[in-house]
Amino acid sequence: MNKKLQEELNEYLKDDNIEELADLEEVLRAILVIKGIDYKEFEDIRLNKAKQKGAFSKRFFLISVSEESES
Repeated sequence: MNKKLQEELNEYLKDDNIEELADLEEVLRAILVIKGIDYKEFEDIRLNKAKQKGAFSKRFFLISVSEESES
């Protein structure tokens, strides 16, 4: 299933076509079925993560992280 996910992602990145994005969603839903996770549970996980760590609504993304060592 991961190969199919990668294939659909590559097609979307190549063509920037919304239909390819829909294919990605179909593969994602199939993976959830295989893992025994219903879509509502997945959506709850996504919303919780977005609440805790933020989402991409402002299109910012992290480039790098540095950790300070404790002295």
